[in-house]
Amino acid sequence: MKPAILSVQGLKFIIPDDPFGHYLAKIKRLENQLSSLAKKAGTENKKFNAALNSLVESVRRNRDLETELDSPIKVRALAVSLTTSCAEHISLTQRILNKIDQLRPKPSTLLLQSMYHFYLKRYDKLHDPRAVAKWLLKSLPKRNLKKSFHDTLLSPDGPKWLAKESIRTNREFQNIVSYLGLDRYASGRFMTIAKNIYYVEQLKLIPLNQHHNLLLEVQKSSVYESTYDESYLVGHKVLEILISRAANTKIDDSWLNVIMSIAGDPRVPKDHPLFQKWWSLLDQRLYNIVIGWLSKLDLRLFLEALENYSNLPGKEELHRMFPSRKKFLEGLDDKKLIAHTRLYLSKSAERYLKSNYKPEHLPAYSMVNDGTRSLIHVQFVNNQAHMVEGSHSCFLWLYRKLHSSAVVYDYGANFVFYSELTSGLNQKMIEKNCEAVAQIKHTPVNFRWQKNAIEALRGLGVYISPQDVLSLEDYRSFKRKFGVI
Repeated sequence: MKPAILSVQGLKFIIPDDPFGHYLAKIKRLENQLSSLAKKAGTENKKFNAALNSLVESVRRNRDLETELDSPIKVRALAVSLTTSCAEHISLTQRILNKIDQLRPKPSTLLLQSMYHFYLKRYDKLHDPRAVAKWLLKSLPKRNLKKSFHDTLLSPDGPKWLAKESIRTNREFQNIVSYLGLDRYASGRFMTIAKNIYYVEQLKLIPLNQHHNLLLEVQKSSVYESTYDESYLVGHKVLEILISRAANTKIDDSWLNVIMSIAGDPRVPKDHPLFQKWWSLLDQRLYNIVIGWLSKLDLRLFLEALENYSNLPGKEELHRMFPSRKKFLEGLDDKKLIAHTRLYLSKSAERYLKSNYKPEHLPAYSMVNDGTRSLIHVQFVNNQAHMVEGSHSCFLWLYRKLHSSAVVYDYGANFVFYSELTSGLNQKMIEKNCEAVAQIKHTPVNFRWQKNAIEALRGLGVYISPQDVLSLEDYRSFKRKFGVI
C-alpha cells in the first residue's frame, strides 16, 4: 500500500529588517531601571542595617527606646525587630507608640503586621498590652487591615472571647484559630491563654465526678498559672468550677486531685504562699467545702496507714481490732459530725502514703518525730468537742474544748513529739482548765471502749448511737451485753 502524500502549497513570509528591535529596546530600558533600583537598594540597605544595628544595640543596653526612634527608618527597624528574638527585650510604652505615630502617621503594612505579631506572641509578657492593642485598633484601618473580629480579639478579654467563641460556634479550638486566620500565632502567649480558658469553659460541661482527660491537662502548671483575665489566673477558675459543681457530693479523687495539685491544702497558715496565691482570692464558702472533703481524706489516709501497719507480722491484735476502730471513725464521719481534722504521721506511715499517692495529691500533715505511731486530731461540728486518736497502743482522748495554745492549732508545726498530742497535751490543757474528759483504752473484746466513747461523746453534746459506729453483727452483740443505750 502506497503512503498518502500531503500536498502543501507554498506560504509567503515577510520578515522585517529588525524584527526584535522594539522588544530589545524595551528590555534594555528595564535592565537600566533594575540597575538603578539595585544601586538605590544597596544604599538604602546600608542605611537600614545601620539603623537596625543601632536599635538592637539600644535594646540590648536597655537605652531609652523613645530617644532611639528618631527617624522613619528606625521605625522600620523596630518593625523588623518585633518579629525576632530581640522582641522579648522590647518594652513598648504609650510614649513610644506616640513617637511612632509622629514619625509614621500612616504606619506601613510591615509595621502593622509586626506589631500584631508582637502583641499575639508576647501578650501577657508585654509592658503595656492595652496600649499596644489600642494602637492596633486605631492603626489597622489606615491600611484596610482591620477585620470585624478585631474589636473583640484585641479587647482586654480577648483570649476569653476567643475561647467562648469556639464553644459558641461548636468548633474545636484549633478550628476557630484556623477559621480566623490566626494559625501563625498558635504558639504565642495569647493563643496559649485562650486555649487554657477554653479548657476552663469545657470543665463546666464534663461529667460530674468522673475522670476526664481534661482534668490531667489543667493540672499542668503551664495551664493553671496562665492568665484568665485581669484579676484571676486560669487556676482560680478551675478551682471555682470544680468545687462549685461538686459542692454537694462526695467528690471523686480525680477531681480533688486537681484542686490539690493547683492550690494545695487550704488548712495552712493564712500567710502561706499557696494560701495567699489561691485560696485568699476565692469565696470562703468554697475553701470551707474543700476543708470538709479533706477531713474525709485525712480520715481515709489515717485508716489506710493503720491498716497497712496492722497487716505487718507481729501485729495480730491490732489487725483484729482494726475493723471495729475503722467502723467507729467512719460512723462519726457518715453522721456528718466531723468538722476539721489534722494528720500526724509516723515516718513509716508517710513512706506508705508517698508510695501510693503523688505528693501533690496529699493533704497537709505533720510528722511525729518519735516512734511508729500516727495520730489524727478530730474537731466535731459546732466546736462541740475534740478527739485525738492514735494508730495503735494509744488512748482515745476526748476534750470538751482545747485552749488556743494547743499544738493542734499550730499549722506551722511540721514536727511534733508523740507526747505533745497525748499526755503532754492533756497536761498543758489542765493548766488552762481544758483537761481531757475521757482517756479511753482500746480493748479488743466486750465493746467496752466503744461504750465508754459513745457515753463520753454524748456528754460532750456529740450524740451518736451504737448503730452509728458498730457493724450490724457487733451491734447485736453489743445490745445483748449492754441493752439499748
